[in-house]
Amino acid sequence: MAVVLNTNKPYNGRRQLIDLSAAYLDPDSLFNAHKARVVADGGFIPREASLLSEIQFLVNNGMWNRTGAYCAPDWGIKQDGSGNVTKLYGLANSPDFIPVTVAGESHPLTLDASGSRTAINVLLTNGGQFLQSESVIKLQSRKNDLFLLSTLMRDNALSDNAGIAVGFGTASSTLAFAETRQTVGGISNPWKYTCTNKIPVAAGSYVAATQVPYADFVPSAGLCDPATGKVYGYQNGIVAQTGISSTGALADISSQSAYIFIGPTYLNATTGLNAVNGAIARVRSLITAYPDDAELISSRA
Repeated sequence: MAVVLNTNKPYNGRRQLIDLSAAYLDPDSLFNAHKARVVADGGFIPREASLLSEIQFLVNNGMWNRTGAYCAPDWGIKQDGSGNVTKLYGLANSPDFIPVTVAGESHPLTLDASGSRTAINVLLTNGGQFLQSESVIKLQSRKNDLFLLSTLMRDNALSDNAGIAVGFGTASSTLAFAETRQTVGGISNPWKYTCTNKIPVAAGSYVAATQVPYADFVPSAGLCDPATGKVYGYQNGIVAQTGISSTGALADISSQSAYIFIGPTYLNATTGLNAVNGAIARVRSLITAYPDDAELISSRA
């Protein structure tokens, strides 16, 4: 059905048309702006085709303005003179990530570009470095909004107890996280998506969708539904695992602003032997999300 409004006033050519150009997102313009920002800061784009493809994906699926943390070494990094990573650039106005040094042995962030995707190696064992967002963000937009976290990670040493995670929270409390880990004790998770069902976090408050067996860089996404108390773990476009809260709900974290960190599961567990040993290739989060988003993102490399 069409609606036509007639003002009964003749048009004399003096009224200007409304400029709606700013309401449209052009992937090529967004690509050029992101590349210019990265290069101006001394960084570079390792895989420009991958960057443009991801921007097109975000725009075409209406996700560009719903991102929380959204980054990948393929889409923009900065290195020092020794080749160590000193910045990971965020897409779609999401934050950049910088190294945080843990006192002790020196284990800088190194780049692995040997495979089909670029990854950053993170090693914390009696010291080292991990990545943290330069600013705090929200992981959930509004109360009862579904939200999404997706990672593409690898455990670099399958015979120890370390792995790698992407977490959201503070030094005393991780509210939500994704984890990839295989251990000698029997843990074998290509991905595990977790959210607390209460704040502050307490024993038994974590709700997790956990996949087995372990494999490197498995495409996946965790969709958190606070109202139903469920964490849906998607892999290759379908729900593969579901975590169900004993309280019937997940915690409302829409009022929480915190850092995103790449490496440890908990910020108070970064010291000691074999704290973290893994590689990160993708971090994608949406502060408002839908099942269709999880299907699409969990199918992307």
